Amino acid sequence: MKEQFALLDDMLIDGLFQPIADRMAERFRLSTFQLARMFLDIAAVALILSQAAHLPGIAAADTSLPYLYPVLVLAPGLAAMTILRGEIHRTEMKHSGVLTLSANPLRPGMHWHRIVCFFWLLVMLLQTSETPPRWEGGALLAVGICSTLAVYFAACFARPLKPKKVEGQLVRAKATVLFDRRTIR
Repeated sequence: MKEQFALLDDMLIDGLFQPIADRMAERFRLSTFQLARMFLDIAAVALILSQAAHLPGIAAADTSLPYLYPVLVLAPGLAAMTILRGEIHRTEMKHSGVLTLSANPLRPGMHWHRIVCFFWLLVMLLQTSETPPRWEGGALLAVGICSTLAVYFAACFARPLKPKKVEGQLVRAKATVLFDRRTIR
């Protein structure tokens, strides 16, 4: 099972998500790690909104612990997203200072994360195709989509950004010097 999904996973990363990440990085000037963190933040907000839909109904039922279910869903979900966001940030900081051609360490390390998110997204899509999503269903679908995008963008190869053209001149990094001011003799 893992080998079959690994083939699908590699095809999705190389054929679909890497070109999208490259286009988005070029257009919005964001790295793949920044894209992954952005989608994790969107997923966290959608998770909060999905559980906020439970609050009015639970409070009207007048149970003894009206906020227990949303807290039991929110706390582990937000904790997992925070830990994953921190891991993506640490990996970005470790590999951002040095221009390396090494592989992205999150690609093999997050294999199980991508499996879970991929199948969770498929279940959410099947569920919303059978019944029209309400507020909480739409928000949970957004959580599934955004978290899947986040783990796949985190697995993409972080290519260095191309220099941005400003009035016909190339903007250079601080460490690069094209010509020395000394005269050539």
